[in-house]
Amino acid sequence: MLKTEKQTLISLIFLVGGFLALVAGFSSVDLYHKHFFDHGSVFLFYNASRIVFAFFLMWIIYAVGYAILFIATPTRTLQEFTSMERFIFGFGTGIGFWHGLLLACGVLNLYYQSVMVVLCLIVLCASAKHFKTVISQTRQSITKEAAVIYMLIGLALVWLLFVRGLYPGGGGDYYTHYFYYYLEVLQNHGLVPNDVWYHYYYTKGSGLDFLGMLVMDPESPEVVTFCYVTLAAFALATFSARLVPRSLWPAFSAILYILFNMVSVSGNGGEFQKLHEKNSALIVMAMWAICMYSSRPQWERPALITLVSVMIAASIFMQPTALFFVVFFGIWTVLSYFKKNYKQMRHALFLGAVTAGALVCVLFLNYCMTGLVTDQAINLTWRFANVERLNQWGVIPNILMVVWARESYAHMVVPYGWNTIGQLSTFMRVDRLWILLESAFIPLLLFYFKFPRQVFLEKKEEIRMAQTAWVNVSLLIAVFAVLSIFVGHIQSVSYLRFSSFFFPLLILWSVICWALLVSKWHTFSYSKILRIEIPMILLIMVLTTWSHWFLDVREVTKHAMRFIRGKYSFADAYSHQFGGVWFGAINPAALEAMRQTSPGTRIWSMNGNAHCSAVPGCRVESVISFKLSSHLEKILNGTPEEAKKILQNENLNYFLYANNYVLLDLLAYSPLFNPKTLNKYFSIKWTDGNTYLLTWRQPYLMAIGPDFVKAYSDSIKQPRVNWFDFKESLPEIDRFMKKLTQSSHPWHPIAFPPAPEEIR
Repeated sequence: MLKTEKQTLISLIFLVGGFLALVAGFSSVDLYHKHFFDHGSVFLFYNASRIVFAFFLMWIIYAVGYAILFIATPTRTLQEFTSMERFIFGFGTGIGFWHGLLLACGVLNLYYQSVMVVLCLIVLCASAKHFKTVISQTRQSITKEAAVIYMLIGLALVWLLFVRGLYPGGGGDYYTHYFYYYLEVLQNHGLVPNDVWYHYYYTKGSGLDFLGMLVMDPESPEVVTFCYVTLAAFALATFSARLVPRSLWPAFSAILYILFNMVSVSGNGGEFQKLHEKNSALIVMAMWAICMYSSRPQWERPALITLVSVMIAASIFMQPTALFFVVFFGIWTVLSYFKKNYKQMRHALFLGAVTAGALVCVLFLNYCMTGLVTDQAINLTWRFANVERLNQWGVIPNILMVVWARESYAHMVVPYGWNTIGQLSTFMRVDRLWILLESAFIPLLLFYFKFPRQVFLEKKEEIRMAQTAWVNVSLLIAVFAVLSIFVGHIQSVSYLRFSSFFFPLLILWSVICWALLVSKWHTFSYSKILRIEIPMILLIMVLTTWSHWFLDVREVTKHAMRFIRGKYSFADAYSHQFGGVWFGAINPAALEAMRQTSPGTRIWSMNGNAHCSAVPGCRVESVISFKLSSHLEKILNGTPEEAKKILQNENLNYFLYANNYVLLDLLAYSPLFNPKTLNKYFSIKWTDGNTYLLTWRQPYLMAIGPDFVKAYSDSIKQPRVNWFDFKESLPEIDRFMKKLTQSSHPWHPIAFPPAPEEIR
């Protein structure tokens, strides 16, 4: 008894003391804010601390989830699972709890470091005894065979951690608006709708990112994503081990998924600072729970609990995913009814109802906080909008711009036809898995065409598990593929990022196909080939079809190791990014312009690539993603004097223009920025010859000269960008807002005007 209490005390000291030391270290040193441009060996300790944070994050998610499972599930059932399966069950169950709790904290404006630390400490203290038990059980349960598999997966995960989990990055969208939304939420200490306006509808559910940024620093989103991907990889591995034990298929499924996330394949995927890879991991965990549910009757309860939690997390985190699962559970319910499997029918109906209920609650929260259910399907949701609430927020002109932008997308989309099949194939990453998918049909055909019976030795449970899993995974892929045809058709670029979940699902489907054959052919002389050699060969063959992958991963690994060792500063790392523009995340001209002002000063950019958000204190805003002002229509269509006064009241006194990038802005076409009278209102605060930082006219600053006016006039006359033309939108915005404001209060939604012909 004393020994047990002593071990529990040691666990408590390790968890609580280690976490508090971690928090204190991040707060006192604060490398990101105080040493952004510095190098040195301190980065070794910094990155080691981030790895420790990943451990604590996974533990607090798992510990809460396991506690829920322990209360609701018989202990003997939990003991049937391996240690890793229990961890996945616990993580999947805890993820919904934390998403719900952190969403509530955001709504109540409780995003403070002290609150987050207290929440974590409560879980760490309560789970100290269980931590000791987990360590002991894990040591005893890992067999030699499992140790080899986990070692291979672990090596791949360490590589992924260095390249994606620790290395700063994120991609163009992240630099121009994602990251700013995170910072705005933390500055407001909650989810009150802010100036990075439409991200409320997409990113408010990133509670674990907010927790990480408060406990650690702004570099936490990639570490959080790594935790998600790690659990998804082990989910693929553990179920593959159930289907094909004593084989390399578990390592194959997990490692291929990990390598896909190593670098952006076909220009998408692998951006750990965004939401898409977390969303893919959630879908993998849901699919894993569905497969475990159908494997054995006694596993139904823990699988259902995990599924409920993951569906709640998905509803909060990314609403389209929840909607997809509502459709899937509806079809699963109908199929179960026709198969006369009434218990499964009731469970599927229950899961669909929970998912739909959680989704409705999130949409209702959107309506209460913003006045709009969602900015997707806007022509429908606008009819029920609280226009007064939206006007208080000041985003009605922005909504109109989004409507026209999507109308522009719709006019550029190729009509449904044979091209739709190619588009769906791209969404599903078939071009990256075609060898694996083609190979999977070989065992599938062999299994269902039935070799002579003497070849097979029936092993009913394994065969039934594989067959049921094949049906469930095939159904999910089919449902998601059909929905993708309609949902992703217009906004194909964004949907391509969202649909990265197809990659791990197709891996699992292919492994199940091979498992069907192995389960019947396991005594034949080819068993070793099927279990060991085939997965090795397929992994090599798939990777050889990824053009430039080896060169790309070598390049990103080189940069990642330099950052970890301290040869790169944060600034160096952000300047060496894979893909995108040549300067990475920090435009040198934008950085220099920012240095002409005080930290945190608003700078409005008239071009799309003038970003430096990674640098502490850089606040470069741009069109559509940011709410320029609550009086946008007056700025765009009023007198220059009126527009100037409004902008000054909004603390917007600096404007960035670059003549070597495409003009992408509304403000540039307003009377205030008319080239003919520009020198009446503005001076040049700083320039490098191509990029200009403008501010209000001052006699001691550089005057607007004819060279600048000519370059600026030429930019305005340039043809539209391929998705939108802002020039023709100003009078339409003015007419729409006048029509709305002249109506009686409370305002009601009025029909959106069609986009001007030039926009379409």
